[in-house]
Amino acid sequence: MKKPSAVLPICPVILGTWALCGWMRGGFDRSEALRTLSAAVDRGVDGFDTAPVYGLGAAECLLGEFSRGFRHRLYIADKCGMVWHTDAGKRAFYADENGTRRAGGHCVRLHLHPESMRFELEQSLRRLQSDYIDLYQIHWYDGVTPWDDIMETMLRFRDEGKIREIGVCNVSTEKMLRCLKTAPLASDQERLSLIDRKAEKNNAAFCARRGIGFLAYSPLSFGLLAEETPSDTVFGGSDVRTLSPRFSIENRQKAAALLGELRPFREKYALSCAAFALAWVLNVPGVTHVISGARRIGQLDEDLKAVGVRLTQTDRNQIDGILKNREKDFPSVRH
Repeated sequence: MKKPSAVLPICPVILGTWALCGWMRGGFDRSEALRTLSAAVDRGVDGFDTAPVYGLGAAECLLGEFSRGFRHRLYIADKCGMVWHTDAGKRAFYADENGTRRAGGHCVRLHLHPESMRFELEQSLRRLQSDYIDLYQIHWYDGVTPWDDIMETMLRFRDEGKIREIGVCNVSTEKMLRCLKTAPLASDQERLSLIDRKAEKNNAAFCARRGIGFLAYSPLSFGLLAEETPSDTVFGGSDVRTLSPRFSIENRQKAAALLGELRPFREKYALSCAAFALAWVLNVPGVTHVISGARRIGQLDEDLKAVGVRLTQTDRNQIDGILKNREKDFPSVRH
């Protein structure tokens, strides 16, 4: 496995800002979010993942406010390609500033025309109160814009000093090969968890062979893998879990049953459900970083316990058998 040559965060746990800003996650407590960000830095976390669409700019503004005066200490991974400033592009969903997904809010679209990418970059830099972004990622491909045009635009941004590294998210290995014909890739960000393993055998392995960083997102499947006791919480209308089939009572019970089977391994490594789930992801060959959705300091502290945990090959093989037996319980989802 090649070691990534690009500059990436030192800490393997990156703090994500989607959940932190409360958008589509049931609300936002600014003071608590700022305390969590501060605690992350105090505990050695240097990587922070965000995107313009998270809160329709709110997450970037939060990072900008927090990092004022010590921006150089943060490694910020931002994205482009999900826009609400134009009628061009493929419609993705409607949402308002509170995260309620309904017609009447802003129409979020997938759009990667070079002029739109330029607009997004300048807006992100303004909200972040920064003159550069450490890692600039394609959030979702729009299915139309030629990859050569996208990567050439990224290279121009890098030549101008406005971005430092180029990354992609939610792509196939074939699309990464197209990108690599034009520009180097520092990272690929994909969904990966105990119950979402598609990227384990393809993208993560691909990145390992080529020395590309792999950033795993949604390692707890929006909290489904955080507690062994199935929750009967009823989520509000602005919470994305309201409409997710993953959070039906039946599926919560299935997740709890899986976590119950994994309890002997958690106890062996003295980890909570959440920390074990993150540790398993970090032990997948090729994975260099995992994105934590912690919204509170206590959650962050639990997630950080995954750092440095090395599962034995015997344990990995046994866990793999348990996960394979339960694959049909958790069909793939987009969100």
